[in-house]
Order: sequence, then structure tokens, then C-alpha cells
Amino acid sequence: MSVRFELRCDPSAPVQARRLLRTTLASAPQGRALGARSTDVELLLSELVSNAVVHGRCDHTVLTIDLSAPDRVRIEVSDPGRGGAVERRVADLAGAGGLGLHLVDRLASGWGHRDEPSRRTVWFEVELGAGSHVGATEPVAGTDVSTPI
Repeated sequence: MSVRFELRCDPSAPVQARRLLRTTLASAPQGRALGARSTDVELLLSELVSNAVVHGRCDHTVLTIDLSAPDRVRIEVSDPGRGGAVERRVADLAGAGGLGLHLVDRLASGWGHRDEPSRRTVWFEVELGAGSHVGATEPVAGTDVSTPI
């Protein structure tokens, strides 16, 4: 099962995205299997949606929650981005922002992005179960990702 939502690019978008995620996961086996990791998924979703709002310069963003695989949750956030590198800024703990993609890199099993002529999509996956790998630094085959730290 894969569900798609369109969100306005405004400061309320991360809150709306988390609400939609919770509702979607509540009725899915993956939601129960995530357990405590559901807060990680919500945090990472918030980061990607916030990045789309701030950097995408868009009217709307598209959230896709992919639950088609029984052993993982995949989240995609698309906006009419202009392409170019997805960059992780140097983390400045005293500054505002700059930690989002570092968190994605540390908490997701895998992540990356793809650029199309009219949009950019940034995605992450969280594997379920005892064997799930947190903090993947190797890209999933066939993806374009930023350089690991």
C-alpha cells in the first residue's frame, strides 16, 4: 500500500504530515512493528517536509508513505525543487538549522534523492524488526545521495 498526500508549503506542513503519518500507520502492520521507532520516523518526516517548505520555494509538497514492503516504511517528500546537490551543512549546535539531513543519515536505514525536470524527491527508509540497521551510510543501489559525513 502506498498513499499520497498534497500539503501546502507553509509552516503547518510538518504538523499536517505527522498527523497523516500517524493515521496511516495506525491501520498498518508496519505501524505496530515500528514501536518506539515511530517517533524517529515522525522526526525524519518533519525534517524532510521542513526542508521542502524552506528550500523548495513551493506552493505545495507531495508526501508519499509507502507501506508496500512488509519489512520497511518508506517516506518520500517531493517539491518543485531546482535540482543540484542535496547538501548537509556543517552542524552548528549553537545555530539554527543544519542538523536535519544529519539526523536522517543517522536514524534512517537508507536515504537519498532523485531529481526530475520539474521536481526533487528526497526519501528515507526505516527497516522493521530486530535486524534493522540504523544509521546506514551506504546508498541504496541506483540512487543519488549526498556524500556521507
